[in-house]
Amino acid sequence: MTRPLVAWALVALVWAPQTGLAGDGERMISQTESLTLTEKDYQQYIEHILPEKARRRALDDEYELKDLVVTLHSQTAMAEEAQRTGLGEQPGVEARLQRARRKILVDALLDRKRAGIQYPDLSKLARERYEAHPETYRRPERRKAAHILLEPMPRRAKDCEVVDAKALVGRLDEGADFAKLARRYSDDSVTASKGGVIDRWAREGKQVFVEPFQQALFQLEAEGEVSAPVHTRFGVHIIRLAELKEGEIPPFEKVKDQIVADLRREYRQSRLKEFAQKHYPDLGEADLDAVRRLLKASLERDRAADQE
Repeated sequence: MTRPLVAWALVALVWAPQTGLAGDGERMISQTESLTLTEKDYQQYIEHILPEKARRRALDDEYELKDLVVTLHSQTAMAEEAQRTGLGEQPGVEARLQRARRKILVDALLDRKRAGIQYPDLSKLARERYEAHPETYRRPERRKAAHILLEPMPRRAKDCEVVDAKALVGRLDEGADFAKLARRYSDDSVTASKGGVIDRWAREGKQVFVEPFQQALFQLEAEGEVSAPVHTRFGVHIIRLAELKEGEIPPFEKVKDQIVADLRREYRQSRLKEFAQKHYPDLGEADLDAVRRLLKASLERDRAADQE
């Protein structure tokens, strides 16, 4: 059981849940001498704290399900023991609990504000943004490669036909069919049956293949062009530019939803910032010198403790 559910332990300490004996009509889920957790306890945790991915894992995997039960129960029990022994009242612990409680409450408040935001129609502004900066939405050139891989001799199957990469390039220059040669000679078992085609798009600026391979691919100028032999840690490649899609600026309708989503995010952030700013103190009236003194005293105590 290796994934501690820290979030539940935190909430248990912050809100001190009333757990103990199951009441009338409450179904007991897990129990030790000191603690009983009911169906209601688990429901609150599952619905309000446990992430969706973790819920799915626990539903699909019995180990994960047991992990959830053991960890939730033990973390809750230890949190309650910490409360009973007064750890929650120690200054350092109490301050961290207060900070955690503040964060939970602030997040809840911002979630409510976020849910209540009324968005204006942003279609017109989206078009204006697109027309002002169309290059922002340019889709980069994309390339698809086919290759013939010749692995180093120690890794090749004993019954493989010995072939020279330069000889294969020569045959291609004379008009040989790349796909047929790939099916016959390539040591890449995944792509050989597809005529060497790698079912993946590469674009400049994003590393998809190992560097020598990607560099050679982007030096090819036209579909069908074949590279000289390229050496990588996998072996020797003969690379063919199988497909080329030029970079383009898509029409507005193709990117409208993306732009509107960006504008909605910016509008939401602006509204939430305005809301937060209403709670800012007047720094002109704040005693900054007092805060400096507290910071200095804290650092001096830390320094003294390190020297002990």
